[in-house]
Amino acid sequence: MELYKGFLWGVGFALATGLIYSVLISTLGASIEYGYKNRLKEVSSRQLSLLAESLGLEIARTSIGSKEITFAIKHMNLKDSSFVHETYKISLSIFNKSGEFISKCESDLPNEKSTDEYIYTVVECPIIFGGSEDFDHAKISIKRV
Repeated sequence: MELYKGFLWGVGFALATGLIYSVLISTLGASIEYGYKNRLKEVSSRQLSLLAESLGLEIARTSIGSKEITFAIKHMNLKDSSFVHETYKISLSIFNKSGEFISKCESDLPNEKSTDEYIYTVVECPIIFGGSEDFDHAKISIKRV
């Protein structure tokens, strides 16, 4: 009988120890995964900022129509990065004279092979809030697709 009790105590202890270790390992695994995802997000954000600086996005010209505004966008020709046009878009936020948001539009980065230093893209943006005569300025950025 004593042998049987000792065996049950040993099995209970082994089960409890195994359960505690499995909880600790799963908690540690979740913590590592959370840290990895945060680090990946940080690196991705930093790379997006570096790409935006490398592209040198700039509004070269603006044409105001009756219901839309046309922008000529100028950016650096990154000759060795064909993935950029598939992964990122040009995003324009348009504001009126009092600084209020009046429209937003997006355009694909052109998949253009060129030896020129700069590539130009035309983006037409319809005005959603107000009229095109209210236009004052636009902010340009890149957006991951």
